[in-house]
Amino acid sequence: MIGPFDRVRLPKGVELRDDALVDVLRPSAVPVNATALVALDARTASEAAAALERRYGVDAETALRDVLSLFAELNARFLLNVSPRWRIAAVAWRWLRTVPALLPLGRLPTTARARRAVDTSSACSLARTAPVALAPFLALLLVAGTTTSALLLAAFGVTAPTLFATLGIAIAAAVALHELAHLAALRGVPACIVVRGFRASVVHGAVSPRRTRAVAASGPVAGIALALCLVALASVRPSTEAGAAALVCFANALGLTVASRDGRALCGLS
Repeated sequence: MIGPFDRVRLPKGVELRDDALVDVLRPSAVPVNATALVALDARTASEAAAALERRYGVDAETALRDVLSLFAELNARFLLNVSPRWRIAAVAWRWLRTVPALLPLGRLPTTARARRAVDTSSACSLARTAPVALAPFLALLLVAGTTTSALLLAAFGVTAPTLFATLGIAIAAAVALHELAHLAALRGVPACIVVRGFRASVVHGAVSPRRTRAVAASGPVAGIALALCLVALASVRPSTEAGAAALVCFANALGLTVASRDGRALCGLS
């Protein structure tokens, strides 16, 4: 879902060279024509449509439709970052408008992808850049996880703010450790974080099949290790919060099965 007033920009690692968008990370190049170059020079889809209307005499409705289609395609290829004008509020409003129409068709509304650069050249640069790239997503996950836990458990008569907060923290911590483990296994390989709604993934340059399996396994294994630490803590100092957090972190075990992208990569299926 991209709106006419959402801000667009090329992410770090994507460059406009001559008549092509070049992805330095993977690497790849996507040819762009003259109209696309005009559109990419604008800050929003509405500005791009107005520029096309002035230069080529295209009617406003057609220009905006074509620009939104172009931006959506580039965003799907991780070549363009899209920032909603009102960020979370804008995304929530679009979901409220589109969910009733899409659910009968078995579909869910999609959100724009955001590509965030990470420097994997050394352990120090990774430790400096990865938390910054993940921070906005983890903050969103913390709030969403805490709120969802509170609503679900309240339906069963559970009113324990510390438990709700613990579950939110556990969800954010498990995801953070999972993605950081992937990045650590990719040290020296160009990589970035791609966030889409409540999902984050690591996109990286080509590596050998053996290293692909190691990268795929690193995330789930790190999450399971955290869960085992929490189980050990709960055995020493029994508490509902520690047990619940361990259960959340144990969900990483699904990453070792073919039900997940990591599991399929680990088995050589993707």
